[in-house]
Amino acid sequence: MPRFLRDLGWGLFCASSWTWCIGTFLPFLMLRLHGWPGFWLFLVPNVLGCTLFGWWFTPQSSRAFCARHMKVLAAFSAVTAAYQVAFLIWMLPVMAGFVDEPGCATGAGTMTAMALGLATIAIVGTWWRKDAAWIAVASVATLGSIALLWLVPVTPMSDWPSEGTLPRRDLVLLAPIIIAGFFACPALDLTFHRARQSVESPRAFAFFGLSFGLTIIGVAMQWDGTTAAPGVAMLCVWCVQLPFTALAHLRELATILRHGSLDVRPERGPDLVLAGPRPGDSLLRALVIVGVVTAIGLVVQAVAPASPFAWYFPGETGYLRWLAMYGVVFPIVLLAARAGWRFGKGVVAVVLAGLGAELGILQDSAWWLLWPTGVMLIALIDAQRTTARIER
Repeated sequence: MPRFLRDLGWGLFCASSWTWCIGTFLPFLMLRLHGWPGFWLFLVPNVLGCTLFGWWFTPQSSRAFCARHMKVLAAFSAVTAAYQVAFLIWMLPVMAGFVDEPGCATGAGTMTAMALGLATIAIVGTWWRKDAAWIAVASVATLGSIALLWLVPVTPMSDWPSEGTLPRRDLVLLAPIIIAGFFACPALDLTFHRARQSVESPRAFAFFGLSFGLTIIGVAMQWDGTTAAPGVAMLCVWCVQLPFTALAHLRELATILRHGSLDVRPERGPDLVLAGPRPGDSLLRALVIVGVVTAIGLVVQAVAPASPFAWYFPGETGYLRWLAMYGVVFPIVLLAARAGWRFGKGVVAVVLAGLGAELGILQDSAWWLLWPTGVMLIALIDAQRTTARIER
């Protein structure tokens, strides 16, 4: 395969694996709460962080990083896969037409979206170990999402509000957490490391940043001034992209269990070529994983909505708590690992920062966000000192 096409394919793969329920729903919240400045504060660090990954890492440094921080990366993939499923379960009653809200897609639109999602699961689950299949599905998913979202905008950029429901001060206090999350989390994404270890040039991540940015702008143009149920375009994007992301991270966890690390060199060579499905193995495994987690969520929703486990599927509040994993918890865990902090010290830092995020985001007291920002700053300074000491 020509190097240009290989780089383009891996770039589109990363764009699809990075199109989470964060990028496909948080733009709606940012526009509602902070207006268009909030959306651009979300988008720019997001695109820059994932694009610069290709220049921060080489194939060799990626392998070394994965070996050194394998447990943290595995936890990141597990949480990420669960987050996508939790979000879909939250939206499942809307997607199935059980909730009557403005803009809700029912009937043929919902069936089409779900059929696309099942087709995605079937294809990537069948050829679980084949890079070529994942790249092909991701290319169709990313380019199709861009075309669909841009061709049927609900609210063009010119109509985005300049002010949201929250004061501009809250956005300023939130900015360090957003920036920290989007610059730290790409380093923990195993699908990015797979792509970087598979290409020699960082050019793939330039393709990634461009296609991902176009996708998220298209998502924002689906905002209708509320966070009401989405139309057919967003349902199709969710039903394709979110299962793809969840299964891509489950695949990386399976790779770690099989090889002990993410070194993808054993995956390359003849195994890159499609050799036929193995429906008795990986497809069944993928469907069972998704089905079991979905069933648990539906039971919790239906039987015990007020139970201690209901935080997993409660709507916008739970969505934001999951989001704090990427803006607070994982950045601190990564910095603590780089600084060589002991386990207890790291736990205390995460708990304190998480409490500040809870009070700052969910209790309408944005000044509390200075707390997690301060913890991350201390961890960053300590990590830099540790790195300088090792280099000497």
